[in-house]
Amino acid sequence: MDIDGDGHAREILPAAQPTFWFESVPQPNGSRALVKHVISEKPMNFGCGVGDLNGDGRPDVLRLTPG
Repeated sequence: MDIDGDGHAREILPAAQPTFWFESVPQPNGSRALVKHVISEKPMNFGCGVGDLNGDGRPDVLRLTPG
């Protein structure tokens, strides 16, 4: 997924509580590491997805609560 909108799909959005995503970033030694970005600490326990929901050209993260 391209969550950060940089044109590269190097991000991971796990279906977990709270809402966060991981970005794969290059390290000085040439390896890559995952950096965690927290979107919300609120527990959301149903589904997750990314897309431009409102048509502004930027990715939106969607999380739902059941019921």
